[in-house]
Amino acid sequence: MLSYMIICSTLLMTAVTVRAQCERPDVGENQILTEDQQTFPDGSTVTFKCSTGYIPVKSSASRSIACTGSQWSELELQCKKRTCGSPGEIPYGKYIYQPTDRVSFGVTITAECNEGYMLVGTQTRNCRENGWDGRAPICEVTKCPKPTGITDGTFEPEYDSYDYGHAVIYSCNRGLDLIGLPVLTCSSDGTFQPSPPRCLLVSCERPEIPNAVRTEGKSPPYKYNNFVRYRCNKGYRMNGSDYLTCTEDGWNPPPPQCNVITCLKPPDIKDGTFNPKKTLYEYGETVTWSCNQGFRLGGASTISCTDDGTFETSPQCLAQCERPDFGENRILTEDQQTFPDGSTVTFQCSTGYIPVKSSASRSITCTGSQWSKLELQCKKRTCGSPGEIPNGKYIYQPTDRVSFGATITAECNEGYMLVGTQTRNCRENGWDGRAPICEVTKCPKPTGITDGTFEPEYDSYDYGHTVTYSCNRGLDLIGLPELTCSSDGTFQPSPPRCLLVSCERPEIPNAVRIEGKSPPYKYNNFVRYRCNKGYRMNGSDYLTCTEDGWNPPPPQCNVITCLKPPDINNGTFNPKKTLYEYGETVTWSCNQGFRLGGASTISCTDDGTFETSPQCLAQCERPDVGENRILTEDQQTFPDGSTVTFKCSTGYIPVESSASRSITCTGTQWSDLELQCKKKSCGSPGNIPNGKYIYQSTDLILFGATITAKCHEGYLLVGEPTRYCREYGWDGRAPVCEAIKCPKPPGITDGTFEPEDDSYDYDEAVTYSCNRGLELIGLPVLTCSSDGTFQPSPPRCLLVSCERPEIPNAVRIEGKSPPYKYNNFVRYRCNKGYRMNGSDYLVCKEDGWNPPPPQCNAITCLKPPDIKNGIFNPQKVLYEYRETVTCSCNESFRLIGASTISCTDDGTFETSPQCLKTCDEPQIKNGYVDHTSNLFVNQSFVLVHCNIGYKTEGSDFLTCEDNRWNPPPPQCHLNHWIWIIPILLVVLVCVLVCGGCYCWKKKKHKKTQYLFTGYSCLRPVTEIWGHHWDRHLARVGADPLTNEPGRCRRTSTVEWQACN
Repeated sequence: MLSYMIICSTLLMTAVTVRAQCERPDVGENQILTEDQQTFPDGSTVTFKCSTGYIPVKSSASRSIACTGSQWSELELQCKKRTCGSPGEIPYGKYIYQPTDRVSFGVTITAECNEGYMLVGTQTRNCRENGWDGRAPICEVTKCPKPTGITDGTFEPEYDSYDYGHAVIYSCNRGLDLIGLPVLTCSSDGTFQPSPPRCLLVSCERPEIPNAVRTEGKSPPYKYNNFVRYRCNKGYRMNGSDYLTCTEDGWNPPPPQCNVITCLKPPDIKDGTFNPKKTLYEYGETVTWSCNQGFRLGGASTISCTDDGTFETSPQCLAQCERPDFGENRILTEDQQTFPDGSTVTFQCSTGYIPVKSSASRSITCTGSQWSKLELQCKKRTCGSPGEIPNGKYIYQPTDRVSFGATITAECNEGYMLVGTQTRNCRENGWDGRAPICEVTKCPKPTGITDGTFEPEYDSYDYGHTVTYSCNRGLDLIGLPELTCSSDGTFQPSPPRCLLVSCERPEIPNAVRIEGKSPPYKYNNFVRYRCNKGYRMNGSDYLTCTEDGWNPPPPQCNVITCLKPPDINNGTFNPKKTLYEYGETVTWSCNQGFRLGGASTISCTDDGTFETSPQCLAQCERPDVGENRILTEDQQTFPDGSTVTFKCSTGYIPVESSASRSITCTGTQWSDLELQCKKKSCGSPGNIPNGKYIYQSTDLILFGATITAKCHEGYLLVGEPTRYCREYGWDGRAPVCEAIKCPKPPGITDGTFEPEDDSYDYDEAVTYSCNRGLELIGLPVLTCSSDGTFQPSPPRCLLVSCERPEIPNAVRIEGKSPPYKYNNFVRYRCNKGYRMNGSDYLVCKEDGWNPPPPQCNAITCLKPPDIKNGIFNPQKVLYEYRETVTCSCNESFRLIGASTISCTDDGTFETSPQCLKTCDEPQIKNGYVDHTSNLFVNQSFVLVHCNIGYKTEGSDFLTCEDNRWNPPPPQCHLNHWIWIIPILLVVLVCVLVCGGCYCWKKKKHKKTQYLFTGYSCLRPVTEIWGHHWDRHLARVGADPLTNEPGRCRRTSTVEWQACN
């Protein structure tokens, strides 16, 4: 019947004619197909268009293709990205383009201003379908506010603001050093760079560098930019820079250290070592070298750690020979322990030894560190036979029986005694000592016994003679009656005794006497016992009455026990114990697959063993069903020879229909099963129009497989998405994929959208717009998404305006005046004395200003740092902007710097002054003091000069130390040796020379000039009177100790200069 149905189905399918059609064509890159269906009848035409943001490469290209048979014609339409053209130029700036598609659809460009200019507006613009979005930003020049002032200094020029690149120059008040760069420039970030300099009175202490000496630079005192150079003493190495410069923070770099020079351990040498061994050695420390055995030292045995941090050159270890090994039974004739290369030494045999070969060489030679091979071999000399001992013999050692050093022992025959030395030794000259002799052994008279006698009786007995003991009548002889004269000169065994002997009846529970007489029992009477049934005797059943009682002692009758029965193959028994009592039983059981053959219970018998154990005979357990098979029989065990049958599990079929489904039990093993089962197939589940099935990675369409239906993008699944392969095929019905449609999107207040339909296809878009005068908040375009809703959320139309920001103590510096609309911006700056908390840049958004307006808080300063040796008032936790404190010094200290400092606009106080110890100006009668400043601080110095005609008594060079001059100021005494006329002549010559060489001329001009103060100052002309400027300055206007120029004070209109 089945064959008939298959033939009919085949004939029916052959008779059906299949009509041609085309599948949905490939859309291609950047193209959209306007039709929705998946298949098209022969002769159909479909139309394409370019995706959003794309245009046809050729406007004349056909946008349609036709289905002929089952093939589509070729599509001419090719699409390319549309371009937005140039976004325009940005004065003082430029646009940054992506490396490719510079002005194509979807591209983003970034605006960037030239250095010194700041961007105003949106930084990025995007190429949209309708061109570049947004507006072009502008670049405004960067401006810097007035730079920070410095304590004890000024800057110029001074304006309210400065353009990018403008510079200011700082200078210090007289007597102070400018620390830092004098020129600051307005930078691109709107700040002056670098940081402002400072004005300080800088001095440095003498560097403290132990184990070092100064090699360059001046002696103290040290001022700003003075330098010194140091070198470490011998045996020390410098850690740090040798060149130091005096800076505001002290010496830079910091003074170095002179560390003791150390050496790493010297390199190892071949065949040698050194001591002591350490990780580091100090300069001058030594190590001592020694060579390995067989080598001698070539070079100095001691080397030192040198000043370059390395050891002197190490020595070498040269080859030599150690004292050679004597070998067995040889003697070396030389005494020393080492031998130079090429030495020869001689051996001889030890005492008691002779050469094996008389022709063998007795000498060896040292070559390198190795000795040549020694031929001399020595063997023990022999002593020959020591002779025979009558009635005795010599016992020899197992080896070296008669060789030098051997020992032999003399031993007499039984019945003889040794007279003489028992041992003899083989010496260099033969056997030592004399041969011993063996004399016959004799025994004295044996000991008598109480109540008895012995015979025969002599004074002495030769070896082997016997005597016999006997007791008086009525007594028993206890012991052996005969004693014999033994080889050690005594009678053996011990003498017997004569006693009256009796024994009690033996007490043996659970036993019965079976032989022997009834009591009483006398010496040598015997009895025999047997244990009752179920008991086993422990001891002898035969007892004899002796002088000490029954011998052996009476036995015990113990309950009979059995050890556990022997194990049997494939079986076990219970209970398991170490011992079982007489009559106790055990029960046997067999392992799985075996049955019991014999009694299942056996007992412990009277011979202390169990009855014969049964056997475990083979059978088969229930066979393993295996994968995807079922056993038709139910029992768990099968006798040998049984046959069972299998079939395939539900959902499975035989791999081979001819395979046997039965197996047979042979012994305990089943035969091999041929039946193998595989999953049955459910076949194809069919196609889903506008969708597809997703299969698991394995078992695509086999029993138990799961498939999931999924629709193409833009389609919605109707029906169950999951189907299962069951025994009868795929369960359930095939789902369908219906095109997604979105309902009309929600309208917005004060706005519209287009196009407007009742429903929309997947991916179709609508565009929102606001009524005139309102702002669209959100994205204008919504698209019908795959979940049947428009995405994203609709925008809103709002009349957005922002109130004027209320920011007390601030002024608007950028942005338009009110009213403010959506995306308008403003920028504020706080008034002087206030600091901004928040952002200075605000944008008008639907929720108001974003970020929120900032606050301008009054600037406050924490208290200034404490002054060493001084104090400031008033003392507070916080000070307001421009509030001042007054500084004063402790007694004996003088204030250096401004006495009043203010809280500045950066929230810190101006630089605090210093409190230093000073000296009063020395008062020199008939003389004067040269100095560059009226302030004499610690370590400053002055030079004392006496007036003409006076001479100095004391040092003319004074240093201020701890408020006093050291040494004390000198005195100027009249010099009586100067004559009046020479003085007048000198004065006259000086007047004439000065009158002819100098004229002073006053000249007006607009540039800043210099006036002499302290030491003389001259304009920096190249040469005056044939002298170079530096030489002339040193002569007339320099510090007489340091050659440093004196200070020059600025004037506005007058210049004093030297003239010819």
